[in-house]
Amino acid sequence: MKRYAIIVALGWACLLSGCKSDGSDDGITKGPVSEFAPGEILTQEFEVDGQTVVSIDSEFVNLGTKDAPALFSIHKTTNKMTEGYEEVFFPLYRDKLEQFIARWKLLFVSSIGEDSGYGDRAYQHLLSFVLNNNIDPGLLIRVVEEQPGSEAEVVRVLQEATYASTRAPDKAPAANDILLWLYQNKVPVSALYSGQTRGTVGNLISIIKSIEAIADMWTEFAANNGPVVDMESNYISYLNVGDTDPSHYTRGEYFRSKTYSLKYKVSGIWYASTKYYVETEYGSKHATIPGEYIAKCNVISTEAKAGGPKFSVTGKVSYSEPINVGSFDAPAAEMNGKVSVDYGDCCCCHFFSYLNFKISAKTGYREVSFSSGRNH
Repeated sequence: MKRYAIIVALGWACLLSGCKSDGSDDGITKGPVSEFAPGEILTQEFEVDGQTVVSIDSEFVNLGTKDAPALFSIHKTTNKMTEGYEEVFFPLYRDKLEQFIARWKLLFVSSIGEDSGYGDRAYQHLLSFVLNNNIDPGLLIRVVEEQPGSEAEVVRVLQEATYASTRAPDKAPAANDILLWLYQNKVPVSALYSGQTRGTVGNLISIIKSIEAIADMWTEFAANNGPVVDMESNYISYLNVGDTDPSHYTRGEYFRSKTYSLKYKVSGIWYASTKYYVETEYGSKHATIPGEYIAKCNVISTEAKAGGPKFSVTGKVSYSEPINVGSFDAPAAEMNGKVSVDYGDCCCCHFFSYLNFKISAKTGYREVSFSSGRNH
């Protein structure tokens, strides 16, 4: 049940296929046709307090065949890009996709085959993998670009993550969450097999979650096309291990972030809209224990709407382990948060967006941009 909030990415692909496999063993899902068509334009926008800071147009392109299409949303135009928000979305660039598909063919040649439809089937196979594991294709390509030759290991990790999250959704991170973690923390995927993935918990600081304690897990704040009920009570606290009752600490400074808004439009028609903000109480103190702490942090959704048949929007938040930016004798808590919003239907299309933030008991809230190193 963690939370993140930096402006990181959104990319997506759309398969002209169904929600369930037809039983074939070639790794390619088949079924009903997507609602979107080649040539239609997808507009993705991110707003901060009503002002558009990022706007990107992508075009639906069929990279499969007429009988077995594979519809991808390919970057067309960047209408607006505000400094520091370069990774609100992970667009899918045609040249990057073509470079990636060449490596994908070699990795899955036994499944894809080498017949006359080799190239077309490779795109179909990739898109089935993306949809079956519910991952962001633009983010997938970015991770592999930064870790050359890692395709097989990345695929294995994502497949294992999907299997684990299916069996224990409350205890295992989703595949796309792992992909985002690898990218933002610049961790080689090989580290996931060597056990070199955990950070060090800050001295004398403990994470106290209001509903359940799950390290590096995500908690929904928007689901079923609406804000989660009672989300206000679903907060997290970073306190001293000597007393983990938030009521024993002063409230500290209250802060509410700007309102973030995410929108998707296809051919001029809005299909989804999500609004949320981050609130926190930082600089909290205890009567007998030295140090500064974070009494409360939460992400609140004020709107979550989706259009189209069987479309839905889901927002979730994740929190890092505590960091002690003070001393052993006088700890000062700090944490990193991450917000992820997923919009799509039951089978064919999914969009992802991310926002990262940091909260310090000393300085409060700030947005973070991992790509450029700039803060807001």
